[in-house]
Order: sequence, then C-alpha cells, then structure tokens
Amino acid sequence: MDDRGSRLRAARREAGIGLDTMARRTGLSKGHLSRIETGQRVATPSVLLAYRQVCPDLEIPTNWDDVNRRKLVSSGLIAMVGATLPKSVDTSALGEVPRSVSEADIRDLEIAISSWTNQELSGGGRTVLAAGTALLNWATSLVQTTRTEAARTQLLSLAAYMADRCGWATFNVGLHDHATAFFQQGLSLATEAGDPHVTAQLLSDMAGHAVYRRRPAEALACVEAARDLEVVPTLRAALYAVRAEAYGVLGEQSLVERWTERAVAEATESRPDLPHPTWLPSFRGPESLDASIGFAHYLTYLRSGGTDAANNALEHMTRAAHAGAPYRSRSTALSALRAAVIQMSLDNADLEAGFDLAWSTCNELPDARSVRIGRELKSLDEASSQAGHHDGVHELRSTIATLRGGPEPV
Repeated sequence: MDDRGSRLRAARREAGIGLDTMARRTGLSKGHLSRIETGQRVATPSVLLAYRQVCPDLEIPTNWDDVNRRKLVSSGLIAMVGATLPKSVDTSALGEVPRSVSEADIRDLEIAISSWTNQELSGGGRTVLAAGTALLNWATSLVQTTRTEAARTQLLSLAAYMADRCGWATFNVGLHDHATAFFQQGLSLATEAGDPHVTAQLLSDMAGHAVYRRRPAEALACVEAARDLEVVPTLRAALYAVRAEAYGVLGEQSLVERWTERAVAEATESRPDLPHPTWLPSFRGPESLDASIGFAHYLTYLRSGGTDAANNALEHMTRAAHAGAPYRSRSTALSALRAAVIQMSLDNADLEAGFDLAWSTCNELPDARSVRIGRELKSLDEASSQAGHHDGVHELRSTIATLRGGPEPV
C-alpha cells in the first residue's frame, strides 16, 4: 500500500473538498483518484502537483525520495512559469527558412559562422561538428530562397566556407571520407560563387588532408588546381607551404626548401587591389605559415633524417607554438608536440627542453580533439621511450597514454 494516497485523502478532506470536486478541478477521473487514495495506484509527481494546486496547505512528506521531490518541484516551476501561456505553443516555424533573405539574415549567418569557427579551432569534437553541419544546412537553404544575385553570391561563398570548415572539423575527428565529401561540396559552392579565395582555401585544406593521409600526389594535384587563381599573397603563401609539405612526405629536401622559401617571399608581398576575406585572419598569418613550413621540414626529417631538416623544423615550429592565438590551441599544440619529438630524437638531443615542452603542451591538451594530435602523441611516446635514462619518462608516457585513451605503458 502507498501511504501517500492516505495522506492525500486526509489533506483533501481537511480542506473540505469532495472527490467529485477534486476530480473536476484536477482533470483526473474520480475512479483514478479513488484508487490512488486507497493505495491501489502510485501517487505520481503529477498527481501530487494536482492535489497541491487544489490544497495549498499540502506539505511534501519528508519520506518521499529525492527523485520524486525534484520531479514535483520542477513540475511546479513549469506550471508556474507557463501558467499564462496558451496550452499549445507552435515552435515549428522557428526553424523555417525565411521566404525572403534580408541583409540582417546574412549578417546573422556571418556572426554564427565566426562564432562556430572559433569554437571548432579551440577544440572541436563531434558535438561541435554536429552544430557546424546544421549551420551549413541553414546556409545552403538560404541560398535557395534569396531573390537577388548579389545576395545569392554572398551566401554561396559563406556556404562554401562553412563546408570547408565542416570538412576540416570532420577530418579532425577522423572521418576522412566524410571530410572529403564536405570539401567537394564546398568546392562546388565556391566555384558557383566565383570566389577564388574560398576556392584556394578549400584546395589548400584538401591538400593538407591528403598530406595527413600520406597521399602526396593527391596533395600536389590540389595545389596545382589553384595555380591560376588570383588570390591575396597570404593564401598563395599557404599553397606554396602545403606543396612543401607534400614534398616532405616524399623526403625531397631540396624541393621542400625551394617551396618554403617561395612561401616566405610570397607572404611579404602586397596586393591592395584584391579583396581581403574577413575570415582569412582566423587561419592564415605568420604563425600558421610557420606551422606549415615547420611541418614540411618535420616530415622531411621523419622520412630522411638530417640535422638541417630538424633544425629548420624546430625554428619554425617553436615560433609557431609561441605565437599561436589562444583560440587556436589545437594548431599551437601540434607545432609544440612536433618540436618536442625532434628535441627528443636528435643525437645531441636537448632532453630537458624536450620534456619541458612536452609537459607544458600535454597539460593544455584535454579539450583539443584531433586525430592529428593523436598521431603526434604517438610519435612523442615513441621518442620519449628512447630517452630511458631521463627521470620523467614513465610519468610522461603515462600522461600520453591517458590523453590517447589507451593503457599506461609497462
């Protein structure tokens, strides 16, 4: 028997309310209430709330479990807040694309994309990716309803840019085929918009993705496709640098040096006659160029060894790691991890500096999710395992194992 029923019956009778009246006021059947009061059915939080609304002096017994108490309190709050609202509020229209796209709609989209981009750059992950995919779908839907050619072109560029970012975010969580699909969608949108800068950004990111997958020929083909695009020097320099990365995969040190030098020279050029994309500073600048150039030399070092490649990689990646913007923790961490790997791997290795850099970087990593970081953590673990005489080896490798989600090293 549920003694709560008898308590409810006592409260009702004390208030001088008959069962018929209670049924009418609560909207519950008389038979149902009778069975609750006699203990044949459980007095649920919704029933307790109904009684309390009719009998204000009804107290919540102290022996009710916490879960039911919380349900009752929350139900009461919901009823109180929604008391003045109509019984049914139609929210279906909130997600509908406007029939006519205004300048305000476009500006709202730009702000949302910028905010999402900073969130993705700082950490990423599947939840962030899901939000980005929804934003991309919204952007492409707006393209279909806009009525002016100028607005349509602007929206196409924004959708193409968002597809690029979704591709990169998908790449970071390790869904490579899906990343390729996003990149291809973005390339189609950018081509339709006639936007050379977003097109170049997409081709550069597609090349970077191919470099990660160790497909240098594919990366070089992407860069070659961007050769005739008229873009600002910052983007051209990025294309030269990712070309160098592809040659780094091949171990072609002379070609890496040639294209990294061209990238540095191009970055100093100025083209005031070309429009400067508002999104460009989020991805392209001195620190991102240093990171890419350093990565090209790092890949050469991994493939062929050599002190020159190692020193060049350390110079650029150390600079990139120290100059990275706070919201670009993932990019900064990658450069720092790679620098730490080299510092631990050289014959005349500066182990103390390598361990210090590794520790400071690992402490900042929990919120930065990326398969690229996972790969570099593996490389760092392998490099630190070779430094067996250092006191911090086991602790560092245990931390790396935790970050990678695997067992601690024996």
